[in-house]
Amino acid sequence: FSKDYLAITRDQLSHDRFLFGLDRIKKLQNSKKKIDILDVGCGSCNFFGYLDSSDLNFSYTGMDYDKEKLSKNIKFDSKKNDLKIKELNLKYADPENKYDIVWCSEVIEHIIDHDNFFKFLKNSCKKNGYIILTSTNINFVNKFGGDFKILMDKSEVEDGGHVRLGYILKDFKKFADDNNLKVLDNFYISECDERRIKGRYYYKNEFNFLIFNFLCAIRLFNYTRYIHVDNDKNDSKYHCIATIYKN
Repeated sequence: FSKDYLAITRDQLSHDRFLFGLDRIKKLQNSKKKIDILDVGCGSCNFFGYLDSSDLNFSYTGMDYDKEKLSKNIKFDSKKNDLKIKELNLKYADPENKYDIVWCSEVIEHIIDHDNFFKFLKNSCKKNGYIILTSTNINFVNKFGGDFKILMDKSEVEDGGHVRLGYILKDFKKFADDNNLKVLDNFYISECDERRIKGRYYYKNEFNFLIFNFLCAIRLFNYTRYIHVDNDKNDSKYHCIATIYKN
């Protein structure tokens, strides 16, 4: 499936993040040599579809514990890039290999022991490699949570829900400090207002969801997909934060 198809049929906020990830990886690649990419918490591997739509020369490994989601990767048929899938418990895994790029998007907020989980990301990354981490923006949740209670849903156990409502960039900076990593850049992802929150959380699996996605895809609803932190001080209107680390 093309990324245009995925833009209409999947979550628009995921679409923003995957476009962000693709753009950042292309900028981090300093040559045409093949790069190894690890997608931690890959789900059904939709990010592979975005990477494969580009001119990147890469090998992709997706890791997740969810057998049902992993089984859906069969929709991808690529003749130019490698696709490998591994099932494992992400919290306690020991890396078998190291990768040029470690991508982890909207996963860490589901993990109680996020410090140990981040160490797995760091240990999976080659020296001079990069980690790209995204998660829900707690300032966004605090701004809109009063009107949209679904944003405040929190689980006390790891049942697939959020065990944390989100992070601020200082939290992501602490991951770097604790693991001897360099922070290269910070971003806000997915500009939102009340209309887009309704489109994301209340139209899911309905015809209106597809219509809303289509209007976003053709940019009739022209939301900023991502922006450098330095370029916008109104961080509470963006759904996600992202940090790029260098090992």
